[in-house]
Formats: sequence, structure tokens, C-alpha cells
Amino acid sequence: MRDLLTLSASLGVAKPAALTCVACACVCVALMAHATWVDVACRRIPRADCWLIAMLGAMVQLVGGGAAALGQGIAFGALTVCCSLALNAVLGERDDGVPGIGAGDIRCMGALSIAGGPFASWGFAACFVIAAVWGTVRSLIRRSRRGALRDAMRSEAMPFAPFLMVWMVMDAVLGTAAALRLAAGTM
Repeated sequence: MRDLLTLSASLGVAKPAALTCVACACVCVALMAHATWVDVACRRIPRADCWLIAMLGAMVQLVGGGAAALGQGIAFGALTVCCSLALNAVLGERDDGVPGIGAGDIRCMGALSIAGGPFASWGFAACFVIAAVWGTVRSLIRRSRRGALRDAMRSEAMPFAPFLMVWMVMDAVLGTAAALRLAAGTM
């Protein structure tokens, strides 16, 4: 947080705007950490966390980047949500009757897109690359014939919020830094 305040001061951003951006980004990271904890424990992402991330992220974008930055986040969020719903429709449900991408995951992706503004695609890419690598490793371990690690990974369902947390961190770092630069007029 101190580094972002130093960056904002060096860019000439008004202290209240910088504090608003940094505070909102920190709260968003804390909310996503809570959502991750709940998803790992209960396999669901709380709606309130998603709504608050979207609202606070929108505030960061409006304060730092204006309506254009917020509009880009909303557009990417709409694209992400629509593609996720279409993917679920095409792929259908898993054997346990649950769609491939859960409703909480989709809702969270929309919120993270808004929070990331024009840089939401960077967080999206990082999230899905790490999830794909983990899924591949997990699949290879599960196919092994013996071992305690294989036994620990019996469940088909994999919580997605830990990977969404990567997206949130990317949003907090890139989105807030960009919002501060835009507010200072250096971008």
C-alpha cells in the first residue's frame, strides 16, 4: 500500500483520490480472500463478496480512470459472463449435475472484470493459465496408480476461487496503478 501511495504522490495524484483507489483495492483483495476461503471450504462463492468487489472496483476505475476505464471493465465482464454461460450450455453438466463453471465463479469473473477495468484481460489470462496448468498436473496425479497425493485428489470438483484470487491480485496491482497514472494524466 505504501508503494502505491508513493507512486501516486510522484505522479501528482491528489491524496484523497489516491487513498480512495488504494483503500478500495485493498478491501477488494480482502473480499476475494474471503471468497476463496469459502469456496475452498464449501464450494461456493458468496454473492455479497462479488457485489462488493464490483462496486469498489467500479469506484477505483471511476476515480482513477473515469467512465472509459469503467466501461472497458464492464464490456470485458459482459463478454466473460456470456462466454462462460455459452460454454456451460455447450459442455453441459458434469457427472454430479453441476455445470462446468459454477454460477458463483461466473459472477466473480464479472466483478473482477469491473474491478480490473482496461486491464481485466491480464488478470483473466493469468488466472486461466495457472488454472490450466494446475488442472493438467492434477489430472496426471489422479491418473497415477498409487500414492497418497492421488488419494487426496479424488474429488472431481475443483474450487476455482484460488485461481480467481490471482486475477484479483492482478486487478489490484495493474488496475490501481493504471488508475493512479490516469488520474495524474501521465497515461
